[in-house]
Amino acid sequence: MNNNSIGDASLEEAQAAEQIKSGFACDSLRQQTKMCIAESECIQLKNRKARECVEDGDIPYKCQQLMYILSECRRNSIDPRARFRGRRGDM
Repeated sequence: MNNNSIGDASLEEAQAAEQIKSGFACDSLRQQTKMCIAESECIQLKNRKARECVEDGDIPYKCQQLMYILSECRRNSIDPRARFRGRRGDM
């Protein structure tokens, strides 16, 4: 059994527990997206602003996926049909 995977799992659980509910729609996705972009190589090593990294597409694929899911969640939050179905992507 790999001890690193156990440590990584407990770290992710701790980070998830630290996320504070703000009451905004799609808040958990927004926080995950912000963390993903903040931890990206573009910001950490190249010392660039988040906006520059996103505009240039210099962020990991995982962050791009999170951004897409966040935009879908926000779009669905103003969809009147979502009142009956619930918001998609909001965890």
